[in-house]
Amino acid sequence: MGRLPNEIIANIISYLAADIESSSPFTLAPYATVSRAWQQRVEAATFAHIELTPARLASPLAAEALTPDRVRRFVRSVRVDVLLPPYDEQARGRREDEADRARNDGVFTDVVRRVFGLLAAATAPASESPAAIGGDGGCVAGDEGHDLEDLEAREYERCVSPIRVNDIFEARYESSYLDHSFQTPSILDETDRDNNDKLSLALCKLSQRLATFDLMADVGPEILWPLERTAPDHHHQQQHQDNDPLWPTMCHYTINPGPIAPSGKWRFQRLPDSDSDSDDDGSASSVSSSVAPGNEKEDPFRAMLDPDAARALLLAAARAARRMPALRKMEFMLDPPIWRDNGRLEVVYTAMAGTARGGTPLAPPGGGGATAELLVESRPVFHPDEEVVQAWREAAEEHSGIVSGLVVVVREHMAW
Repeated sequence: MGRLPNEIIANIISYLAADIESSSPFTLAPYATVSRAWQQRVEAATFAHIELTPARLASPLAAEALTPDRVRRFVRSVRVDVLLPPYDEQARGRREDEADRARNDGVFTDVVRRVFGLLAAATAPASESPAAIGGDGGCVAGDEGHDLEDLEAREYERCVSPIRVNDIFEARYESSYLDHSFQTPSILDETDRDNNDKLSLALCKLSQRLATFDLMADVGPEILWPLERTAPDHHHQQQHQDNDPLWPTMCHYTINPGPIAPSGKWRFQRLPDSDSDSDDDGSASSVSSSVAPGNEKEDPFRAMLDPDAARALLLAAARAARRMPALRKMEFMLDPPIWRDNGRLEVVYTAMAGTARGGTPLAPPGGGGATAELLVESRPVFHPDEEVVQAWREAAEEHSGIVSGLVVVVREHMAW
């Protein structure tokens, strides 16, 4: 077995790995003892895609298995499941308080530091294939004492029985994503005079080291461009400042900055014909007494895009795109609080030769090199103002070398 050609060994290991992953509790580890050649192939298959949890990260075995050399040579994707501490039944009937938030933040921060510390110790040369990292957060529901049948029975009971004052699900509607009249609290640092979101700034710095970036989170324009330089500056438009952000290797950038800004302000407005409370500051909405707790319906009156919020984000995105010399595509999505076709904005900037999503051939009349396309889809139709379009023209000029090398397509978003 140890004398087989490397190609055959690789095929055997890949077959075993697929079989074990799909239907067996066994691991590849015993096969690593066949020979040195088998060991290398088994390690490559074992460490290519790793899943981490707080318990695994804290285990001494993690440091022994995930050595810097193995991470650098083999790891191509990392999935991190952050398990937050469980809530008891009483806590689930109220909003998260400062103590809960501090506890959860501590767990999450510790996991993130451990993961990035692990990756930082095994920084790969630029010539090697990049690794991908993704994370998920979750909280134990607190129903450990109930089996599935009991949970289903209790759900049915809530649907058909009168409202009970002591039902732990009663408070779930108020201050939740279902209640669009709720004004979320600001998470900005009050000591920051520029009102920058620290998470957005940190992600901005992180993204400058990546080739692909994909994010869906409630972040501000500063994830793309510093707020203190977002205001129009004619001198700045003529030349790049040395301290402007730069994404030298960014090829594909995808972002959905969320329906709520870090300041707590909604990025979607009330519908003109909404029957909901007219107080924009977020007074509590009424819940029908005939609705069983835990079964409230969404109050979906925030489905109209706030043009000012969209403008600030698109302007920052255009200025960032200009500083991404290797950029091929940037995708920007902004969705209402609850998924629906109305109100959704999707902007796709494509900088390459050929044909972009809008169906426009990406070549200027008469030839002369590649150009770019800015596709704006929304429902109802959203027209970016001239300053935003001009910022995208400047980005296209950087990528194509053509002064008027941007094709702008604005159309209604097609319903799913």
